[in-house]
Amino acid sequence: MSARSSFGTVRAVALGLALLAGLWNGGAALAAGPELPPRAHKALYAAQRAADAGEDARAVEILDAYREEASASGEKVPALVHLVRGAAQYRLGRMQAAAQTFAQAVRLKPGDPDARLNLGLALWAAEKPGPAGEAFEAAFDLYRKRGGVRPELLYQAAAGHYQAGATARARAALKALWDLNPKETQDAWHRLWIQVLCDGEEWRAAERAIAGRLEVRRAERGLWRLLAQVRANDGRYAEAASALEVADVLEPLDRRDLLFLADVHAAAGAPLRAAALLERAVARDDAPDLHDRLARLLALGRRPAEALAHARKALALAPSRDRVLAVGQLLSVSGDRAALEALCREHARNDAESGELLLLAAVSAIQARAWGEARGLLGRAADDPKVRPRAVAWRAVLDDLESVQREAQAAAQGSPS
Repeated sequence: MSARSSFGTVRAVALGLALLAGLWNGGAALAAGPELPPRAHKALYAAQRAADAGEDARAVEILDAYREEASASGEKVPALVHLVRGAAQYRLGRMQAAAQTFAQAVRLKPGDPDARLNLGLALWAAEKPGPAGEAFEAAFDLYRKRGGVRPELLYQAAAGHYQAGATARARAALKALWDLNPKETQDAWHRLWIQVLCDGEEWRAAERAIAGRLEVRRAERGLWRLLAQVRANDGRYAEAASALEVADVLEPLDRRDLLFLADVHAAAGAPLRAAALLERAVARDDAPDLHDRLARLLALGRRPAEALAHARKALALAPSRDRVLAVGQLLSVSGDRAALEALCREHARNDAESGELLLLAAVSAIQARAWGEARGLLGRAADDPKVRPRAVAWRAVLDDLESVQREAQAAAQGSPS
């Protein structure tokens, strides 16, 4: 499940799986002299020497030649050949080929954890995180059966599952990791755990996990921001704001975080506090979108003159139909018909595309009882297909108003003085 709200998807960390220390290439087993067919032993020795000299392409050629000879003679190719060949392909960047080669080694020696580990590494590098996660999980189980515990493989497995969209499997792998080592301090592991909790919308559990990291990384601004995002998604806006304010003390908030904190205050019903934060953002970046937001917040905070000033600034910086309409709406609310008429003269050049603005001016004229002017504006607004039904409805209202006025005038003329 994706953790979404008006505050977006929580992202604790951009995942990048680090390779485990070293890629086992069979060199140690070769030096120990395993029981191999003579031709295989000779090919492996030559390939290993080439690889040690940095000539991995030559190593692959040697082993490919041996495989062809073995196939022709019916000789079974040992798993070690596939491991050494796969390692050389991996170092050459041929990840897909390396994964296929390591898979052959796994088929021959399904109980070999090293083969599973190498397969996982190659699959991950080949951008196949789901199968990579399964290989890492299998490698963990095989190492444990041999008496060796490799908790990092559970993390690698969880990362693979997570990247493949199998969040439940990622959660299970990480839970097994914590059960195995509850005091683990690897930052990347904790960040992935937090991410998985957030994706499951387990906001309180995610908050506890973040609080645990803050006990040892108190001054990490990113954790405070993440805590704020989690609280905001849980609907606890005041607590979210307090977490972001700590982040602001640690390091002045950047544009993104100022906007986020402004959104939090707005959601908490404090538009003027949100506007104050946007003023800070505008001081750094006089951008039209910031003026748009300021205009809306100041209007909500009942500061119409300042709202109008920011709406006009946004329009001046980047003219658009929406910004013209925003200025028009504020002028309509303020009752400044003269300014609204001037806006129409400047921007309503094409009636078929200016219906919303013309309708605003018409309604303003109706409210001012300038009904003749209103009728003309409604006629122009009706040329815009998107506005036509509303313009017709307002024309009916205007007809009723004029009818009532005529009746009132007739009644007044017929009454005795």
